[in-house]
Amino acid sequence: MDGLPLQEDLDLEFKSEIDGMMHACGHDTHVATLLCAAEVLANERERIAGIVKVKRMESHEFVDVQ
Repeated sequence: MDGLPLQEDLDLEFKSEIDGMMHACGHDTHVATLLCAAEVLANERERIAGIVKVKRMESHEFVDVQ
């Protein structure tokens, strides 16, 4: 998974295992929003003419950890 050079301050069971790196880019929120929009559109499919495609962007933050 991608990570950013940030120190994670919260002590949660799912926090980063790598000191000084954390997943904080917001993709989780973006994907959740996209899935909600897709569900709304799917529920209205009888009223929508045409095809709706839902796409997400692949991760784009890469940090070289050595």
